[in-house]
Amino acid sequence: MTYPGLVSETLFSDPASFVRAPRLSGLSASRDGRVIVTRRTISEEQNAFLDQLFEVTEDSARQLTFGTKSAALLAIGKRGEIYFSRNDPGAESKGDAIWMLPPSGEAREIFRYRGGIESVSATESNLLVTLSVLPSAWSDGASVEQALARSAELNKKREDAKVSGVLYARYPTRSWDHDEAAGECHLFISPLPELSAPTGIDPPKKADTDKKNEDHAAKLPASELKLTEVALPPRPDGVSDWDLDQVLASDDGSIAMITMRRRTEIDPVTEVYLLDLLSDDEPKLLFGAPDADISGELIYPDANAGILGHYLPPLPGQTVDIELQKIDFKSGEIVLLARSECNSMAVGAGNVLYLANDRGGRGGVFSVSSPEELRLVTPDDEYSYSSIAWAKDKLVALRSSIAEPATVVFIDPASGTVTEGPQLTPELELPGELTEVEAVATDGTPLRAWLAVPDGEGPHPLVVFAHGGPWGSWNDWTWRWNPWVFVARGYAVLLPDPGISTGYGQEMTSRGHDSIGDEPFTDIMALTDATIDRDDIDESRQLFAGGSYGGYMANWVAGHTGSRFKGIVTHASLWNIESMARTTDNGSWYRWMMAPIPAGPRQGPAQAELWSPHRFAQDIKVPMLVIHGDQDYRVPIGQGLELWMDLQRTSPELAHQFLYFPDEGHWILKPGNAQVWYETFLAFLDQHSEDRDFVRPELLG
Repeated sequence: MTYPGLVSETLFSDPASFVRAPRLSGLSASRDGRVIVTRRTISEEQNAFLDQLFEVTEDSARQLTFGTKSAALLAIGKRGEIYFSRNDPGAESKGDAIWMLPPSGEAREIFRYRGGIESVSATESNLLVTLSVLPSAWSDGASVEQALARSAELNKKREDAKVSGVLYARYPTRSWDHDEAAGECHLFISPLPELSAPTGIDPPKKADTDKKNEDHAAKLPASELKLTEVALPPRPDGVSDWDLDQVLASDDGSIAMITMRRRTEIDPVTEVYLLDLLSDDEPKLLFGAPDADISGELIYPDANAGILGHYLPPLPGQTVDIELQKIDFKSGEIVLLARSECNSMAVGAGNVLYLANDRGGRGGVFSVSSPEELRLVTPDDEYSYSSIAWAKDKLVALRSSIAEPATVVFIDPASGTVTEGPQLTPELELPGELTEVEAVATDGTPLRAWLAVPDGEGPHPLVVFAHGGPWGSWNDWTWRWNPWVFVARGYAVLLPDPGISTGYGQEMTSRGHDSIGDEPFTDIMALTDATIDRDDIDESRQLFAGGSYGGYMANWVAGHTGSRFKGIVTHASLWNIESMARTTDNGSWYRWMMAPIPAGPRQGPAQAELWSPHRFAQDIKVPMLVIHGDQDYRVPIGQGLELWMDLQRTSPELAHQFLYFPDEGHWILKPGNAQVWYETFLAFLDQHSEDRDFVRPELLG
């Protein structure tokens, strides 16, 4: 298809090709140096993504899994084996089986269970497996094998009878884009399986590489794992909701650090325990706090200490605060390591802790030298780092930027030298250039944003993208809100980091905390004003868009800027703060938004009374494109429906539009739907920036 206004013939010129481009979607590493990367490509049918695993060194890559099933890495073993699951491309579940690929030989299925394989941890001496088990599967005297068989049988009966109902006794019943499991999470331990197949087992007739026969099942036993249940901390008195949330095992398999979760009303309360896997000792409570969310983050290689995450949730008068703490398992002593948001962490040689953090619209890898000092290890460059891990004598990570998709890099922790690994995805030619915009907020705070500008002199129409979160930053590559798809169409794209953004210090994160429609809004407008002062930007053709909290901001902008913007796109957006607070899966949102602000400069009414966009529906003067998925449980579909009703009630003459996805959640992930998302978004912008007729995407009929 040829698009009007197309200025650059690149991959970004065609949304259908762009959303199906190969990409890296995950990285894990073992301390002995093995690095496993997940590469995502499109299936033969072009309608779902297919994941395969690769082993990567600094100068080579070897594909480990093949065929027409997606592979999801579960764990890297200490003997050179890997554990993974397999599933149909596009499937939401993790699969019903654990597969093992030994250092030599073919992959084989070692465990099958219908009902939910939640996690696998591989140590030097054992496997830890968490499984979802239906409550009624357990009976007095039942063995593990009997209980799991009974749970699998019950799950099959539910499937055969087309029963989808789940009886809950706790909040929430769903999370982001999936329903909470009907079962309860149990922890099991097993000796390591033999690397070679048990005797008497016929190998598959054809190699796993043969697509036509990839699902051929050898005559395997019911399980090669010998599971024993690990006793969890007893349920506290008066608590009915007591769930295993997280499991971390030491490398030697002697201990595990687990997180248990319960709820008081709608608020999560977490406690971290230490389990001795070599004895019958009672679980040891490491830490718990009624006012914070506590998590176990990692166990040091010597198994003598661990890292705890201490997260203070947003409340009226209380900004988000994150601490990383080191706890000594013997003494119980807790030492503050850092006060910092963190997207991934790793422990290197000498037990040095490394963090991947946001950094002024960029990112970086930092070493922790004291609670008040993080040393930047990586260069002061334009990149962001994620999925960092320690591999033998170096750090390994995924690195990307606004202008470059994720690649594998190896980092020398002493010199900071970053070495790119093998190229697993095609290089992309950008249809424009990336620059920065600076401005000053109404209170004098310095502000900055990225600006992606098309090739050519312009002046170009401008579309402003508000990021979600609300805690976040435009600092790395995205396949879902990619600015270069719009730049290829002729739009300049502004990516502002306003108040409440991360990577600029606690003071910036706190801006707008109790006024989510104030400082973030005025900051974005200050950066937009600075952008339209450029000669290559057309002030008369401004548009606005955002998703999640960015969608909230799009709705707020719609009711507070008159006809300044030619059109506004709002995706998965908050419209009515009160109804959102009563229906979301995020209970902390209710307490933050619905309670009066007790003290400080914003002391007074709850945010829901002051900053809810629905109160300004009558002030909307420009067309809006509303986008929402029915399976969005973080910002429920009711928000999109309320917005749509109010738009039809107050301004139907503006010809608003509603793009609805019945099978998508907070993010539009299926390739065909993602294509339609981009095509409709672009058609709406073209219509209102160029005063053209709307060109309906072909796949919308």
